[in-house]
Amino acid sequence: MKLRERLKASLGTLDREVAWIFLVSVVVQSVYWYFGRVSFFEEHFPPPEGSTIFGRIEPVLLHWATAFVLFAVVSIVVIRIVLGQRLADFGLRRGEGSLWWKGAIVTFVVFAAPIVIGGAGMADVGAEYPLSKAAASSWKVMALYALAYGVYYVGWEVHFRGFILFGLARKLGPWPAIFAQMVPSVLIHAGKPPGETFGAILAGIIWGWLALETRSIVGPLLAHWALGVTNDVVMSIHFHGL
Repeated sequence: MKLRERLKASLGTLDREVAWIFLVSVVVQSVYWYFGRVSFFEEHFPPPEGSTIFGRIEPVLLHWATAFVLFAVVSIVVIRIVLGQRLADFGLRRGEGSLWWKGAIVTFVVFAAPIVIGGAGMADVGAEYPLSKAAASSWKVMALYALAYGVYYVGWEVHFRGFILFGLARKLGPWPAIFAQMVPSVLIHAGKPPGETFGAILAGIIWGWLALETRSIVGPLLAHWALGVTNDVVMSIHFHGL
């Protein structure tokens, strides 16, 4: 068989939806890595000298907004327009039964406990969080900062636990899909404190299972958001004078 014929035969085995999911995912994550992180905005859009507290937080807000557009908006557009599927079939719906909120509470406690208990001793995490140390200037600022943080987590969960997980589970089965979304969600933590990166392995598996079991990303979203806010508050109290 000629090379052209072998290539054509090989492409004939490629599932269209799986191909779109992998291609879109690797593109948006690459764009995010180079042009969506806080370091990029601090370099190219630095807060002017003498700016207000919220001005100093601006690079982080731009980082969160970019993550939302790349991860949530792009994923939703591809689901609806390119794949022609319902958002509900990708976990963008309220969870079934009570497991979604019970699972959110249990996993939050399990993952947050090490942060709360060992917070004062995690100097590397304290140096990393909150992403903008200006958020620790007052409880009012921290509250607004925590609410805005939700934008980032919505984007994250729509993409990893929605677009990738549910999209691949339809074609590959639940556990291959759980591991497939876990790998990039861990690797995107590169450069973070080691404990956070290794913890993302377990979180990716557990939250992936929870999302599929409840047919919704809401449980993982709430637990993930609460975990991030708890981490920021604990680090701000112990290291940044909140």
